[in-house]
Amino acid sequence: KDHLRYLHQAIQEGSNCLGYHMWTCMDNWSWTNAYKNRYGLIAVDLDKEGKRTIKKSGYFFKELADQNGFED
Repeated sequence: KDHLRYLHQAIQEGSNCLGYHMWTCMDNWSWTNAYKNRYGLIAVDLDKEGKRTIKKSGYFFKELADQNGFED
């Protein structure tokens, strides 16, 4: 959240930022960290046939996009 807040501020001050790259939309995890860390805006439940559920961060990004910035 803080990173995006500073990015938004930089754009408002004239920085040339044309986009923002998310690592992954849905959970992406690796054997290198014993499948512990899950990254993404949508959770994938492998025990329930890959059921997808929007995470708190997914709702945060939707609100951020709808507002086109931050409300303080």
